[in-house]
Amino acid sequence: MRTSKRAAALLCAVLMFLAVSTSAHAAQWQNISHEIRQGLCALESSTDNKVIYFGTEKGVFKTEDTGRHWECLTTGMTIAVYDIAQDTASADRLLIGTGKGIYASSDRGHTWKRVYAGTSSARSVCRSIAVLGRAACAATDSGVLYSEDAGAHWKSVPGPLGRSAAIAVVVDPSGNGYWYCAAVDGVYRAKDPSGQWDKALGIWPSDTQEDADPDSATADDNDRVLESSILSLCVDPARAGTVCLAGIRGVAISSDNAATWESLPGPAASARRVRSIVFGAGGVLYAASGADVFVRDSGEWKRFPQGMTSREIRSLAAGASTIYAASDDGLFMTGYGTESASGILEKKNEYSGDLPPISAVQAAAISYADADINKIRQWRRQARRKALLPSVDLGVNKDTSDLWHWEGGSTTKDYDDILRKGKEVYEWDVNLKWDLGDLIWNDAQTSIDTRSRLLVQLRSDILDEVTKLYFEYIRVRLEMDSLTLMDKKKLAQKEIRLQEISAQLDGLTDGFFTRR
Repeated sequence: MRTSKRAAALLCAVLMFLAVSTSAHAAQWQNISHEIRQGLCALESSTDNKVIYFGTEKGVFKTEDTGRHWECLTTGMTIAVYDIAQDTASADRLLIGTGKGIYASSDRGHTWKRVYAGTSSARSVCRSIAVLGRAACAATDSGVLYSEDAGAHWKSVPGPLGRSAAIAVVVDPSGNGYWYCAAVDGVYRAKDPSGQWDKALGIWPSDTQEDADPDSATADDNDRVLESSILSLCVDPARAGTVCLAGIRGVAISSDNAATWESLPGPAASARRVRSIVFGAGGVLYAASGADVFVRDSGEWKRFPQGMTSREIRSLAAGASTIYAASDDGLFMTGYGTESASGILEKKNEYSGDLPPISAVQAAAISYADADINKIRQWRRQARRKALLPSVDLGVNKDTSDLWHWEGGSTTKDYDDILRKGKEVYEWDVNLKWDLGDLIWNDAQTSIDTRSRLLVQLRSDILDEVTKLYFEYIRVRLEMDSLTLMDKKKLAQKEIRLQEISAQLDGLTDGFFTRR
């Protein structure tokens, strides 16, 4: 694999992508907001799927060509836009819920008028808006509002719901559908937002109560804790009476106008907290948890296509053939069309088909760093075998105490009849000693345990670094696919980033990544 060839291939892929289509049926997530970030919500126009409204912490933006060009609709107003609603009777009329009240536009966002300001800062924060015909409903931090003239004038709904903090409001678009509201003390429903609101959900479905601590609060207190965990609410436009809620305890769905609820397994064992949920085409359910999007296909949750480089997804929105994700890093979109979720998920392999498998890259890095765990196992085996080898003591002794008596028989000669030193005597011995207790444990094991911990830590650090770099490489390639030729500077930066990651992986694997 050579970097220059890869760059040419990616550039050709971008050209082919632009030549074929920029429609919403792309199999991978695309960042269509470019430099516009801090996303909070999105809305596809009901009359033209190329027209998209993007709510951010700094205002509302609009594109009329599926993200090629954007314009700010709230120039001069620095406001956080939490929700956008389009009048079902007139596509020209828009309503936005902001941190400073509710604004309305009758000319598709070119001019705005604040139609509700609130009597306090908390009451001015509008989290959600729903519109059906001339009726409208809004959720604020200190109560639920309704309007009978398409949002021109607002009043508090009757009862305690008019004074309770609300998270979301939705409406069933069917002819005789309900309005639903998720508040801190449960889910409410009403046939008419200006009339009586009934509490439809008094507690989260019973099979999700295992996290509650019955010893630390009363039953009423537990009810309130569980209910306030709702973060998102949506209805299925294709199936009347179907409503779904999500939150920190997972997902629950009702098919009888919120009369009874069924708890669904969470989209991921490590991600029960669901920030946003929405029904797409054909009643397919999509959920956002952290930086991931999941789709419920054939009764199971599956991770949606990769390619989204976001830290946190704030909300999901469904269009005619497109799913949108408003996140900290911008607005992402992908098409669901007629493809099954499984088919979409499989296409991610196109971006890693020419790369060595992650397992091979990890093995190369471990081998190069000499951090193979088998080395520890070998040390342990050798330490046990030490007991089979004796300790050897070799001793040598020199004896000089031998004396000889010399007698020549003469009494006149010198040196006759005297003692003389005899021969030197050398003694040696060998001692062999076994400590059979070493078969069970010996002091070397302590040293091996210390080295084992260090080796495991080293191995973990290497695997973590290699895995992050490997998938970062794939993510950058996905990002390059979502850029247009007009983004020449970004394309060049992404290519440099690819080269940087390749160099890092080569450094960790002794050149295996590019050599393979």
